[in-house]
Amino acid sequence: MSGHSEMSLADLARNITEVATLEGEFVLRSGQISKHYFDKYRFEGLPRLLRPLARAMRDLLPRETEIIAGLELGGIPLATAISLETGLPVAFLRKAPKSYGTCRAIEGQNLDGRKVTFIEDVIPTVPIIDSCLFVSFWCYL
Repeated sequence: MSGHSEMSLADLARNITEVATLEGEFVLRSGQISKHYFDKYRFEGLPRLLRPLARAMRDLLPRETEIIAGLELGGIPLATAISLETGLPVAFLRKAPKSYGTCRAIEGQNLDGRKVTFIEDVIPTVPIIDSCLFVSFWCYL
C-alpha cells in the first residue's frame, strides 16, 4: 500500500467524474435514454477516491450522529468508509426485509432511540429513500 496526500475537493470531484462518467446509450430507471451515465460503483471500489470522499463527508455529519446507516446498495461502501474515518458504528438498510435467515431490513446495529445519519450514494428518486426510511421506522414501532 502506498501513502497518499490530501486531495482538494475540486480534484476529488474531477477524479470521480473522470472515473465514473460513461458515454454511450443507457436506459435510465425512469425509462429515458441518456448518452451519459454516472456509474457510482466505479469510484466506490477505488480506495484512492473512496477514502478522501469519506473524509470529506465525515466533516458534513451532524455532530449528534450516533450511527451511520448505509442504504442498499451504493450507500453501503460510503457508510462503511465514513464509519472507518469516524469510528462510529454503521448499520445497513435494505429496501425491504430479506425473506430468509433473520428476515431483517436493518443489519449490523440496533437503531432504536439512536440518532442516525442515513448515507446514500446518489439519490435518484424520493420513493427509494422513503421506502428505506419507512422500513427503518417500521422496524422499531
